[in-house]
Amino acid sequence: MSDYIDRPIAVKPTATKEQAIAWAKKNGAAQVMIDLAPAFWATASAVGINPVFSYCQTAYETAYMTFRGTLLDTTYKNTAGIKRTDEEIKKIMAEKYPDATSSDDIAECHMKFNSWEDSIKAQVDHSALYAGLSGYPKKYPEETNDPRHFDWCFGIGKTVLTWATYYSTNSYGERLLEMMAELESMPVSADVAYVNITLAQLKSGMYKASPYTKQVKAMQQLLIANGFPCGPAGADGNFGTTTEEAVKAFQRSLGKPDSGVCGIGTWSALLGI
Repeated sequence: MSDYIDRPIAVKPTATKEQAIAWAKKNGAAQVMIDLAPAFWATASAVGINPVFSYCQTAYETAYMTFRGTLLDTTYKNTAGIKRTDEEIKKIMAEKYPDATSSDDIAECHMKFNSWEDSIKAQVDHSALYAGLSGYPKKYPEETNDPRHFDWCFGIGKTVLTWATYYSTNSYGERLLEMMAELESMPVSADVAYVNITLAQLKSGMYKASPYTKQVKAMQQLLIANGFPCGPAGADGNFGTTTEEAVKAFQRSLGKPDSGVCGIGTWSALLGI
Protein backbone atom coordinates (compact mmCIF):
# COMPACT_ATOMS: atom_id res chain seq x y z
CA MET A 1 0.00 0.00 0.00
CA SER A 2 1.25 3.50 -0.84
CA ASP A 3 2.49 5.72 1.97
CA TYR A 4 1.36 8.80 0.04
CA ILE A 5 -1.64 10.77 1.24
CA ASP A 6 -4.13 10.79 -1.62
CA ARG A 7 -5.97 13.94 -2.70
CA PRO A 8 -9.11 14.73 -4.71
CA ILE A 9 -8.61 16.25 -8.14
CA ALA A 10 -11.89 18.18 -8.19
CA VAL A 11 -11.29 21.00 -5.72
CA LYS A 12 -10.73 24.74 -5.85
CA PRO A 13 -7.21 25.82 -6.86
CA THR A 14 -4.68 24.99 -4.15
CA ALA A 15 -2.12 27.45 -5.52
CA THR A 16 -2.06 30.51 -7.74
CA LYS A 17 -0.95 30.77 -11.33
CA GLU A 18 1.87 33.03 -10.11
CA GLN A 19 3.14 30.16 -7.98
CA ALA A 20 2.83 27.86 -10.99
CA ILE A 21 4.89 30.19 -13.15
CA ALA A 22 7.61 30.43 -10.51
CA TRP A 23 7.60 26.64 -10.14
CA ALA A 24 7.77 26.10 -13.90
CA LYS A 25 10.70 28.51 -14.22
CA LYS A 26 12.49 26.82 -11.34
CA ASN A 27 12.22 23.47 -13.14
CA GLY A 28 13.46 24.73 -16.50
CA ALA A 29 10.09 24.66 -18.24
CA ALA A 30 9.72 25.76 -21.83
CA GLN A 31 8.43 29.30 -22.26
CA VAL A 32 5.18 27.99 -23.73
CA MET A 33 4.34 26.23 -20.46
CA ILE A 34 4.97 29.43 -18.53
CA ASP A 35 2.82 31.38 -20.97
CA LEU A 36 -0.02 28.84 -20.72
CA ALA A 37 -0.32 28.94 -16.92
CA PRO A 38 -3.24 31.44 -17.04
CA ALA A 39 -5.08 29.19 -19.53
CA PHE A 40 -4.67 26.17 -17.25
CA TRP A 41 -6.00 28.13 -14.27
CA ALA A 42 -8.96 29.57 -16.18
CA THR A 43 -9.98 26.33 -17.93
CA ALA A 44 -9.58 23.93 -15.01
CA SER A 45 -11.09 26.29 -12.42
CA ALA A 46 -14.14 26.91 -14.59
CA VAL A 47 -14.87 23.18 -14.73
CA GLY A 48 -14.03 22.42 -11.10
CA ILE A 49 -10.69 20.64 -11.49
CA ASN A 50 -7.70 21.76 -9.45
CA PRO A 51 -5.41 23.48 -12.01
CA VAL A 52 -2.41 22.47 -9.91
CA PHE A 53 -3.21 18.84 -10.77
CA SER A 54 -3.58 19.60 -14.49
CA TYR A 55 -0.43 21.72 -14.67
CA CYS A 56 1.65 19.06 -12.93
CA GLN A 57 0.22 16.37 -15.20
CA THR A 58 1.39 18.35 -18.20
CA ALA A 59 4.82 18.86 -16.63
CA TYR A 60 5.12 15.10 -16.12
CA GLU A 61 3.84 14.10 -19.56
CA THR A 62 5.82 16.63 -21.58
CA ALA A 63 9.00 17.20 -19.55
CA TYR A 64 7.77 20.69 -18.67
CA MET A 65 6.75 21.14 -22.31
CA THR A 66 10.32 20.81 -23.54
CA PHE A 67 9.28 17.38 -24.88
CA ARG A 68 12.82 16.11 -24.30
CA GLY A 69 12.81 12.32 -24.06
CA THR A 70 9.11 12.09 -24.86
CA LEU A 71 7.24 10.45 -27.72
CA LEU A 72 5.61 13.59 -29.08
CA ASP A 73 6.88 17.06 -29.97
CA THR A 74 5.48 20.58 -30.07
CA THR A 75 3.78 20.06 -33.44
CA TYR A 76 1.18 17.86 -31.71
CA LYS A 77 0.13 20.67 -29.33
CA ASN A 78 -0.75 17.84 -26.95
CA THR A 79 -0.40 18.74 -23.27
CA ALA A 80 -1.09 15.32 -21.77
CA GLY A 81 -0.21 12.59 -24.25
CA ILE A 82 -3.86 12.14 -25.21
CA LYS A 83 -4.44 9.41 -27.80
CA ARG A 84 -6.82 9.34 -30.77
CA THR A 85 -10.15 7.53 -30.83
CA ASP A 86 -10.13 3.74 -30.84
CA GLU A 87 -11.40 3.67 -34.41
CA GLU A 88 -8.62 5.95 -35.65
CA ILE A 89 -5.97 3.98 -33.79
CA LYS A 90 -7.22 0.66 -35.19
CA LYS A 91 -7.07 2.05 -38.73
CA ILE A 92 -3.54 3.43 -38.30
CA MET A 93 -2.31 0.20 -36.77
CA ALA A 94 -3.88 -1.99 -39.44
CA GLU A 95 -2.58 0.09 -42.34
CA LYS A 96 0.90 1.03 -41.10
CA TYR A 97 1.87 -1.11 -38.13
CA PRO A 98 0.24 -4.53 -38.56
CA ASP A 99 2.98 -6.30 -36.59
CA ALA A 100 3.03 -3.92 -33.64
CA THR A 101 1.57 -5.17 -30.37
CA SER A 102 0.77 -1.76 -28.89
CA SER A 103 -0.07 1.73 -30.10
CA ASP A 104 1.37 3.39 -26.99
CA ASP A 105 4.78 4.02 -28.57
CA ILE A 106 3.51 5.17 -31.95
CA ALA A 107 3.34 8.95 -32.13
CA GLU A 108 0.70 9.25 -34.84
CA CYS A 109 -1.75 7.30 -32.67
CA HIS A 110 -1.83 10.38 -30.46
CA MET A 111 -3.88 13.52 -31.01
CA LYS A 112 -2.68 16.55 -32.90
CA PHE A 113 -4.69 19.47 -31.57
CA ASN A 114 -5.26 22.72 -33.41
CA SER A 115 -4.09 24.75 -30.43
CA TRP A 116 -2.62 24.33 -26.96
CA GLU A 117 -5.87 25.69 -25.54
CA ASP A 118 -7.86 22.96 -27.29
CA SER A 119 -5.57 20.37 -25.74
CA ILE A 120 -5.94 21.89 -22.26
CA LYS A 121 -9.73 21.73 -22.62
CA ALA A 122 -9.56 18.06 -23.64
CA GLN A 123 -7.21 17.28 -20.76
CA VAL A 124 -9.45 19.03 -18.21
CA ASP A 125 -12.61 17.42 -19.61
CA HIS A 126 -10.95 14.03 -19.30
CA SER A 127 -10.11 14.68 -15.64
CA ALA A 128 -13.60 16.00 -14.94
CA LEU A 129 -15.08 12.83 -16.41
CA TYR A 130 -12.96 10.66 -14.12
CA ALA A 131 -13.86 12.88 -11.17
CA GLY A 132 -17.57 12.39 -11.88
CA LEU A 133 -18.40 16.08 -12.11
CA SER A 134 -21.86 17.35 -12.96
CA GLY A 135 -22.40 17.81 -16.70
CA TYR A 136 -20.25 14.84 -17.61
CA PRO A 137 -19.88 12.70 -19.63
CA LYS A 138 -20.06 14.83 -22.77
CA LYS A 139 -20.48 13.82 -26.40
CA TYR A 140 -17.38 13.70 -28.58
CA PRO A 141 -16.79 15.66 -30.76
CA GLU A 142 -19.93 17.77 -30.37
CA GLU A 143 -19.45 18.76 -26.71
CA THR A 144 -15.83 17.95 -25.94
CA ASN A 145 -12.59 17.62 -27.87
CA ASP A 146 -11.45 14.76 -25.63
CA PRO A 147 -11.30 11.72 -27.96
CA ARG A 148 -11.04 9.32 -24.99
CA HIS A 149 -14.30 10.49 -23.40
CA PHE A 150 -15.89 7.12 -22.57
CA ASP A 151 -19.03 6.86 -20.45
CA TRP A 152 -17.54 4.03 -18.39
CA CYS A 153 -14.85 6.41 -17.08
CA PHE A 154 -17.39 8.53 -15.21
CA GLY A 155 -16.50 8.84 -11.54
CA ILE A 156 -13.86 6.09 -11.42
CA GLY A 157 -10.88 8.32 -10.61
CA LYS A 158 -11.82 11.01 -8.11
CA THR A 159 -8.41 11.22 -6.45
CA VAL A 160 -4.87 11.49 -7.78
CA LEU A 161 -3.92 7.90 -6.97
CA THR A 162 -7.17 6.27 -8.10
CA TRP A 163 -7.09 8.32 -11.31
CA ALA A 164 -3.48 7.34 -11.95
CA THR A 165 -4.16 3.59 -11.85
CA TYR A 166 -6.46 4.01 -14.86
CA TYR A 167 -4.44 6.64 -16.68
CA SER A 168 -1.00 5.13 -16.11
CA THR A 169 0.51 3.63 -12.94
CA ASN A 170 0.35 4.24 -9.22
CA SER A 171 3.94 5.54 -9.24
CA TYR A 172 2.77 8.14 -11.75
CA GLY A 173 0.20 9.34 -9.23
CA GLU A 174 2.77 9.41 -6.46
CA ARG A 175 5.06 11.60 -8.54
CA LEU A 176 2.17 13.95 -9.30
CA LEU A 177 1.49 14.30 -5.59
CA GLU A 178 5.13 15.24 -5.07
CA MET A 179 5.04 17.77 -7.89
CA MET A 180 1.82 19.31 -6.62
CA ALA A 181 3.32 19.78 -3.17
CA GLU A 182 6.40 21.41 -4.71
CA LEU A 183 4.29 23.85 -6.70
CA GLU A 184 2.10 24.70 -3.72
CA SER A 185 5.17 25.49 -1.63
CA MET A 186 6.35 28.24 -3.97
CA PRO A 187 6.17 31.72 -2.42
CA VAL A 188 3.11 33.80 -3.20
CA SER A 189 2.74 37.52 -3.71
CA ALA A 190 0.99 37.92 -0.36
CA ASP A 191 4.29 37.05 1.34
CA VAL A 192 6.26 39.80 -0.39
CA ALA A 193 5.68 42.58 2.15
CA TYR A 194 6.38 40.16 5.01
CA VAL A 195 9.83 39.22 3.76
CA ASN A 196 11.88 42.38 4.03
CA ILE A 197 14.97 41.21 5.89
CA THR A 198 18.43 42.71 5.82
CA LEU A 199 21.52 40.57 5.42
CA ALA A 200 22.74 41.74 8.82
CA GLN A 201 19.55 40.53 10.50
CA LEU A 202 19.77 37.13 8.85
CA LYS A 203 23.44 36.71 9.67
CA SER A 204 22.77 37.62 13.29
CA GLY A 205 20.84 34.38 13.66
CA MET A 206 17.78 36.09 15.10
CA TYR A 207 15.51 34.37 12.59
CA LYS A 208 16.88 30.83 12.82
CA ALA A 209 13.76 29.50 14.55
CA SER A 210 11.32 31.49 12.42
CA PRO A 211 9.62 31.08 9.03
CA TYR A 212 12.24 33.34 7.51
CA THR A 213 14.60 30.42 6.91
CA LYS A 214 11.99 28.95 4.56
CA GLN A 215 11.65 32.33 2.88
CA VAL A 216 15.42 32.50 2.30
CA LYS A 217 15.27 29.09 0.62
CA ALA A 218 12.36 30.26 -1.55
CA MET A 219 14.32 33.37 -2.47
CA GLN A 220 17.32 31.24 -3.44
CA GLN A 221 15.13 28.97 -5.57
CA LEU A 222 13.82 31.99 -7.44
CA LEU A 223 17.31 33.42 -7.90
CA ILE A 224 18.53 30.11 -9.32
CA ALA A 225 15.49 29.85 -11.61
CA ASN A 226 16.30 33.33 -12.92
CA GLY A 227 19.89 32.32 -13.67
CA PHE A 228 21.66 33.58 -10.55
CA PRO A 229 23.33 30.65 -8.72
CA CYS A 230 23.67 30.79 -4.95
CA GLY A 231 26.76 28.66 -4.58
CA PRO A 232 27.43 24.90 -4.55
CA ALA A 233 24.90 24.28 -1.76
CA GLY A 234 22.10 25.71 -3.89
CA ALA A 235 18.87 26.62 -2.12
CA ASP A 236 19.88 25.64 1.40
CA GLY A 237 18.08 28.39 3.34
CA ASN A 238 21.38 30.03 4.40
CA PHE A 239 21.82 33.66 3.39
CA GLY A 240 25.59 33.57 3.02
CA THR A 241 28.07 35.51 0.92
CA THR A 242 27.33 33.71 -2.36
CA THR A 243 23.61 34.27 -1.91
CA GLU A 244 24.24 37.95 -1.16
CA GLU A 245 26.25 38.22 -4.36
CA ALA A 246 23.45 36.51 -6.28
CA VAL A 247 20.94 39.05 -4.93
CA LYS A 248 23.26 41.90 -5.90
CA ALA A 249 23.77 40.49 -9.41
CA PHE A 250 20.03 40.10 -9.83
CA GLN A 251 19.46 43.69 -8.70
CA ARG A 252 22.10 44.96 -11.13
CA SER A 253 20.37 43.06 -13.95
CA LEU A 254 17.27 45.10 -13.16
CA GLY A 255 19.21 48.35 -13.26
CA LYS A 256 18.65 48.81 -9.51
CA PRO A 257 21.11 49.59 -6.71
CA ASP A 258 22.87 46.38 -5.62
CA SER A 259 22.17 46.62 -1.91
CA GLY A 260 22.09 42.86 -1.39
CA VAL A 261 18.90 43.30 0.64
CA CYS A 262 15.94 41.27 -0.64
CA GLY A 263 13.24 43.78 0.12
CA ILE A 264 9.80 44.24 -1.37
CA GLY A 265 11.06 45.50 -4.74
CA THR A 266 13.48 42.62 -5.22
CA TRP A 267 10.93 40.03 -4.12
CA SER A 268 8.40 41.45 -6.55
CA ALA A 269 10.89 41.21 -9.40
CA LEU A 270 11.83 37.64 -8.48
CA LEU A 271 8.15 36.66 -8.46
CA GLY A 272 7.51 38.45 -11.75
CA ILE A 273 4.82 40.72 -10.33
